[in-house]
Amino acid sequence: MIIDEKSERIIKDKFASEMEKDVVVKVFSRSIVLSSENPEFARFAESLVRELSAIDNRVKGEFYSLADEEAKKFSIDVSPTLIIEIPGGGMIEFSGAPVSYQAGV
Repeated sequence: MIIDEKSERIIKDKFASEMEKDVVVKVFSRSIVLSSENPEFARFAESLVRELSAIDNRVKGEFYSLADEEAKKFSIDVSPTLIIEIPGGGMIEFSGAPVSYQAGV
C-alpha cells in the first residue's frame, strides 16, 4: 500500500470537491528494464495509479508497454512515464517515478 489512510481521506475529499470529470492516467513501462532504469519505479507508478483508481472510480488507469502502439503515438521511451489526460483537452506528462513533489499530498 502506497497511500496511507490519512492521505486517502484527504485525496477522497479533494477529488469529491474539485474533480468534476473522469481523469485518464496512462502508465507506460518497459517489460525488459534497461540498466539505466529502476523496475521498482515502474511498479510504484502502476501501484499508485491502481490505488488512486480504487479511491475514486473517476480515475481511469490505463497500462501500456513501451512496445504498444499507444506508447509510439506519444513517442514514449522512458519507463515509467505517466500521462494524465486533462478533461477538455491537454495532458501532463511525468517521466520517471512519481515520487517526491509529484506524489505529495
